[in-house]
Amino acid sequence: MKTITETLNTPIVKEYDVVVCGGGPAGIAAACMAAENGASTLLIEAFPTLGGQFLSGQVTWLPFTSMCVMPAYNENKPLQSGFINRLMDRLVAAGGAYPPEGLRENPVTPQEVYNQADPEISKVVVMRMCLEAGVTLLTQSWVSAAIMDGDTIKGVIVENKSGRQAIGAKVVIDTTGDADVVARAGAEFDMADDLMNLSLVGAWANVDTKKIDYFTREGMRKFRKNIELAIANGDLAQREELAQIPQAGTANQVAKILPLKPLKPDSYPDNWWRRGEAMGNIVNTKADPTDAWSMTQAEINVRKDLIQIADFYRKYVPGYEKSYLNYTASIIGIRESRRLIGEYVLSIKDKEPSELLHPDVITRCRTAEFSIASYTPERAPNFDVPYGCLVPIRVDGLLVAGRCISMDHFTATQCSPRDVITCFCLGQAAGTAAALSIKSGVTPRNLDVRKLQSVLTEQGANVDYTGA
Repeated sequence: MKTITETLNTPIVKEYDVVVCGGGPAGIAAACMAAENGASTLLIEAFPTLGGQFLSGQVTWLPFTSMCVMPAYNENKPLQSGFINRLMDRLVAAGGAYPPEGLRENPVTPQEVYNQADPEISKVVVMRMCLEAGVTLLTQSWVSAAIMDGDTIKGVIVENKSGRQAIGAKVVIDTTGDADVVARAGAEFDMADDLMNLSLVGAWANVDTKKIDYFTREGMRKFRKNIELAIANGDLAQREELAQIPQAGTANQVAKILPLKPLKPDSYPDNWWRRGEAMGNIVNTKADPTDAWSMTQAEINVRKDLIQIADFYRKYVPGYEKSYLNYTASIIGIRESRRLIGEYVLSIKDKEPSELLHPDVITRCRTAEFSIASYTPERAPNFDVPYGCLVPIRVDGLLVAGRCISMDHFTATQCSPRDVITCFCLGQAAGTAAALSIKSGVTPRNLDVRKLQSVLTEQGANVDYTGA
């Protein structure tokens, strides 16, 4: 490969105590908690608005199960709490989420309960929360390099409309989702050969939800038969990924479609989609999230047939006769990418419940997902995420939060360690840890985890260690 040699003089435009790279759920919480704990904080985001996969990717269904008391999970308090509770209270007050009354206080059976957040209201709410906490925002900026002094990170280089700029930091938090800062800092990371699919989220409007019949086994069978018929008639391209179904809802209730066990629309309180709107993953594809050319092709793959897919729904699917494609996510949804190799690599496969508890826990998490209706604590126990999952094994001054924390491939394929609520909890821990380490005059690696847990508890987080 041909190369060029560059000589660069990059201006150092700002210096902060904490620089958070990536404005998704983990980054939002990390920045807010770092600032609220006394650190001057900059939050860098590549897109014009905050939210990452949560809002730009339209993954706006929040697994409320984690925020409920679940006796069947052997829990006597909500599994995850803290910053996310404040966010939910703000969203409800702004009309951006379905009120959670009865879910937090009352025990529920172990089935997935999702609360849908309004994406546009959420964008405003998270921005306001950051500004009120004293966070400085820098959007439309990409982190292109790490400023290193040996094995210690001292800041980052960003590229934006202003050109190339250096920003100094005492602590950098990587919440990019793809471990971009980890890679650029030379820290160890892993990435699976068989990454999970990427998906495009979209919504249909003007849907007659009363006519939808794919919530039953027979309805699902008919839906898939209609896909085959549409392909045979030339109305739909031959591609396996099209066997996806938007989830349809009324004003306050909707069915969460689960493989092999579809639920009826009014079977339990769930997503908050607007009346007559159906939403979900439209198309899946494969790509390398760390390769720009691969990601460009992925965006082409999921968008090129959208008009044909919309026509298919109108022609073949009951309830969609007068529907139209209302919107799609600004970015494709990524489930898995690079993962930090940290001081502790989280693994939940084939472990005894006692092996999933850690004295340096910074958030708790659930295991069960789409098999949750048949859940038993013995088969799929909840687990702790220890502080070591946020700390690189060699590079100092760097913390990681979000889906790129230190965990093995199997753990990364489970929804719960990378879902929106968990990412908010991981960000809360990372931001608090960054501020406390600066106050204590130590690197994040050497922070007293008991002190961190004490502050997280004061913030309302669940960091109870129930092991021996």
